[in-house]
Amino acid sequence: MNIFEEAAALKKANRVFAIAMITQSKGSTPRSSARMLVRDDRSIVGTIGGGPVELYVIEQALSAMKERTNRTCSYTLKMKEKEGMHCGGEMSFFIDVEVPGTALLLVGAGHVNRAVAKAAIASGFSVQVVDNREVLLKKEFFPPEVSLYYGATLQEAVNQSELNENSFVLVATGSEDTEGLRVVMGSKPRFLGMLGSRRKAIKVREELLDEGWDKEVINKVICPIGLNLGAESPSEIAVSILGQMIMFKTGFDGREIYRADRMNRLIIVRGAGDIATGSIARLHNAGYAVLALETEAPTVIRRTVAFAEAVHSGSVEVEGLTARLTSSAEEIEKVILSGEIAIAVDPEGALIDQLKPVALIDAILAKKNLGTKINHAPLTIALGPGFEAGRDVHYIVETSRGHDLGKIITIGPAKANTGIPGNIEGFTEERIIRAPAAGKVTILKDISSLVKKGDIIARVGDTSVEASIDGMIRGMIREGTEVHAQMKMGDIDPRGEKAQYKTISDKARAIGGSVLEILLRKSLCP
Repeated sequence: MNIFEEAAALKKANRVFAIAMITQSKGSTPRSSARMLVRDDRSIVGTIGGGPVELYVIEQALSAMKERTNRTCSYTLKMKEKEGMHCGGEMSFFIDVEVPGTALLLVGAGHVNRAVAKAAIASGFSVQVVDNREVLLKKEFFPPEVSLYYGATLQEAVNQSELNENSFVLVATGSEDTEGLRVVMGSKPRFLGMLGSRRKAIKVREELLDEGWDKEVINKVICPIGLNLGAESPSEIAVSILGQMIMFKTGFDGREIYRADRMNRLIIVRGAGDIATGSIARLHNAGYAVLALETEAPTVIRRTVAFAEAVHSGSVEVEGLTARLTSSAEEIEKVILSGEIAIAVDPEGALIDQLKPVALIDAILAKKNLGTKINHAPLTIALGPGFEAGRDVHYIVETSRGHDLGKIITIGPAKANTGIPGNIEGFTEERIIRAPAAGKVTILKDISSLVKKGDIIARVGDTSVEASIDGMIRGMIREGTEVHAQMKMGDIDPRGEKAQYKTISDKARAIGGSVLEILLRKSLCP
């Protein structure tokens, strides 16, 4: 048989096949110019020389058909000594895979399938319609490209079609849908749907199970079929059904393009304390989709400027930006698309692998690495010490106050933690409020309170906590928090009434600016 005649027949039958062509031959080879057609069942038409080289090319063609992509390959014939002569050579091949067009079989010629046929033809499907009601199979009801098949039974009608495992099938007969499924399920089509309600789907499924049909095959029947568009008319229903078929064919998820694009460029920040909030705010304001991961009970000191407070209160607002607590991937998407910042309790970072962000920022500031890896995302950034750029993460942003604050480090670590708080008007450690003992915190003077040195501002258990300097309480741990001795539980700003307790700090903004610069360097635009 001529391979081109067979190729035409296979195309008509909606079957995948490949044509292998010799593109180059060197040395002693069985053929220097030839073509061979390879079917998906390993059978062939034509030859490229037989023997091991032909078996090799058949395997390559089958693999290429499975991947639905063309390929090139080469084969070296082994040298053999025969009658004092050496022979051998090398052959190169191009394998051209012919993928069948999307064939759609419509079982039933009613109003919905007529509308589906019109939409499918316009979308590049080849369409066949079968029915056991000849009166419905009028050519004027369908586009001229549609093939119509009538049979006294649905089985007779389907037998005339080109149904196979590559076909898309929609059963919509109105009264004989169960029989329609029976006559097509044995072919195990690529896509099989049935028009009907959920109740109808359950009823039909139970009938087929009682008849002994394979449960796995029945479970692949899509019913109710179509996307949730609120469709009512046959034309609207056709769009809904065809949309689902195209989704299945392309492998896309059917989300709105805006939603898919935004969520595909997600940035995850580990930590949502006051320093992390500076980066989160800058990223959000620049148009990025941001999710922050926190612990179950974050012990934030500067609560009025930390998105981590959303874990306790459900939502929090900082400088006009709202962060909202979420508990699922669906909620995360909903919050981000509403224009807010998503917060999730995930100290281990399980959502990182699930959501696959384009960038991961470790802003926990634990002074050590709590599990962030350089391969967690295409771009990884850490804030402060505890990491080595080029090994643990791609970049580090310096967090130590001074000339290098915000410096972007590409190789090596950040400066080691000194343990000395930043200097504000000559005060460093003196402005830090530490727990005098272990116990539960009772707050007497909260954030924004003006205090004098010696004022009792809180209690830990029965032990009083005194202000160490004059000023404004800029940070205070939450009421009822269990603390250990010498744990940081607050800070006093010696600037008093001039202290900024409602706005993100200059330090957090500087660090956030460097994070934004890294993203732009890597062309990760929002």
